[in-house]
Amino acid sequence: MAEKHLPKGAIDDPSRISPEDAIE
Repeated sequence: MAEKHLPKGAIDDPSRISPEDAIE
């Protein structure tokens, strides 16, 4: 998992990483 480029909060909420953050 690339939690380094994730926004703060996305790291706390893995569920919000899937919809938007997953789109690179």
